Amino acid sequence: MNVERREKGYTKEDFNNSIDILLRLIKDWVNGVPTASVHASDLQWEVLSELAWRIDLTSVVYRQLKASNIHAPEQVMVNLKNRYLNESANLMKREAALARVIQAMDGQGIVPVFFKGAAFAYTIYPDSVCRTMDDIDLWISEFDMVPAQKALERIGYVRKEERTQPLRLEGGYEREVQMIGTWPGTGLVELHGFVLAGGWMRYTTAIDQDSIRERLVPLEVQGRHALTLSPEDAVIQLALHIAVSHQMSVHMMRSLMDAALLCRHSCIDWELVARRALAWKVATATWLVLRLARDMAGLAGADTALQRLAPPRWKKRLLSVWINSRGDWLWKQHWLSIRSTFSNEPRNPSMTERNARPAHGPLRFVLQLLLIDHAADVCRMVARGIWPDRVWLLARCGKADIPARLNYLGEAVSGRVVGRKKSKS
Repeated sequence: MNVERREKGYTKEDFNNSIDILLRLIKDWVNGVPTASVHASDLQWEVLSELAWRIDLTSVVYRQLKASNIHAPEQVMVNLKNRYLNESANLMKREAALARVIQAMDGQGIVPVFFKGAAFAYTIYPDSVCRTMDDIDLWISEFDMVPAQKALERIGYVRKEERTQPLRLEGGYEREVQMIGTWPGTGLVELHGFVLAGGWMRYTTAIDQDSIRERLVPLEVQGRHALTLSPEDAVIQLALHIAVSHQMSVHMMRSLMDAALLCRHSCIDWELVARRALAWKVATATWLVLRLARDMAGLAGADTALQRLAPPRWKKRLLSVWINSRGDWLWKQHWLSIRSTFSNEPRNPSMTERNARPAHGPLRFVLQLLLIDHAADVCRMVARGIWPDRVWLLARCGKADIPARLNYLGEAVSGRVVGRKKSKS
């Protein structure tokens, strides 16, 4: 949003008030109730609109304001509407691309498993336009991985070139292939060999991928048959994606809304969620995300499960350094740039949203260690973080000799081993 700079500086109080209103709108939208009257200055409304756009929830805010008959300043509503219409146009492009992908898979006899955003948009969201994304995540069996890639190539997709992890790591060790369309509006298709992948999952958990596949449930997308995760598996997968893969940072509020809507619109067996998370050794990460989703929008019937999954008190206190129910860990990412946008204060280039992220650099490893359930697995993760197994290092670096190990160790200590960039999902 191009906003004329104010003569009067924008204060933290203004910022916090904008956050409070935004959180109310999101919570009421998730629960399907109108929002009561809102009192805010024109500047606070403008910042609310800017924040909604930055966290990919413009459509949600716009629809909630319209449904609640709340009259924000005219220019704010115009900006929200324009962005909503833009998201609607993007949705049409996305659905056209999705139809081609499903048809290509169907032609090879492949029944894809949709998960994350691609599944949520068509199951738990009242309107798909409210779930923004620019990639499609598909879980493909080992035997179908090559045919699926060739099917996408025949309709104009190519292997994505821009990445920080080499192809041999993504397509081999982790069994993940990224395909990007060569025509406008197609976005990215990620073919996953594992629904939960990565070193953290591999070294610290006991996730049973085969049992997840046995519990898949039918899903209709674009009039064609597909599959998706069972509700309980989807809850745990989403929690691990938020807490571990994105370190409670990227697209945080949208992901929490996914969790709240999933739990609200699915018949969740909370006892089964707790038992499975404990058996898989992912109780802490699952608890953390579900507790935040409960605080944001309420999760009926989840309290007993949350009590069973809760970590020790000392770990809760350490996690609170990054995370609290109000979401300060999220908003601090935007405060500095918002302040420079809406005031005359120049932006300090050394203080960016990236530096404000709750788990950037070495701190991301601290968070990952805190999310591990058992001490023995913490030791294993630390050991593999410093001295990775030969197969993984060979896949990532192309060699596994002593110089390669020392170079990797230097990257790990400095917090630069961050893997490839994640897209919206």
